[in-house]
Amino acid sequence: MGRGALILAFAWLVAGDAAGDEHGVEARVVAYKGVKLDVVAVDLRKARLRLLWQGPGGERLATLHAARDQLKRKGETALAITNAGIYNERTPSGLHVEEGRELHAINLERHGGNFFLLPNGVFFVDERGAGILESQSFARSSRSVKLATQSGPLLVQSGVIHPKFTADSKNALVRSGVGVKSPHEIVLVLSEGAIRFYDLAVFFRDTLHCPDALYLDGTISRLYAPAIGKTDDAGDFMGMLAVTTPAP
Repeated sequence: MGRGALILAFAWLVAGDAAGDEHGVEARVVAYKGVKLDVVAVDLRKARLRLLWQGPGGERLATLHAARDQLKRKGETALAITNAGIYNERTPSGLHVEEGRELHAINLERHGGNFFLLPNGVFFVDERGAGILESQSFARSSRSVKLATQSGPLLVQSGVIHPKFTADSKNALVRSGVGVKSPHEIVLVLSEGAIRFYDLAVFFRDTLHCPDALYLDGTISRLYAPAIGKTDDAGDFMGMLAVTTPAP
């Protein structure tokens, strides 16, 4: 093991023991490159992953608190909730699929901003499990999914870091993302401080061993993860990813 790998392993271990339970969710705070990262690893064979936007009357849920309460009414306990992909003022910026229902179509346009820092991509769950695909590839696949949220840029694609990212970039902000380690293992990450795209991508690939990872959003990102003391219940979102215990 080289010196760099040893440093990464040490950074993971010094963060302390993971907080997890029998529901297949393990949460911890990891020190990496001088930044604390909140990490929630999920085993989809044990926990349920939901994507939420609207309440029963079509109203926007918006906050982590509202999402948690809606899940509670359905008999589910929220183990972690975070914002999904980038959105505009009234709708998600791209594909949004809940419980197999497409509520917003995929967006293959080219504009400015992080969403359109190509390649961008889609995080999804289908009958085979979780995955991340580049947006054009996803559209061509005509894939039937249970859940999907589109965002951009792709942090890592098949083990390759986004070509626009650089290790010496001055652009460092609070950022969140989702990585896929295997069809049954995903990882949600939110930085507590400013981090470069490049460093976040390397963390997903080399520390979390996720060959595919997608940026979710920036400074507005929030996380509810009581296992590690994160009880934020605010936000102003169009979509939220929620990890829950299945209803009885």
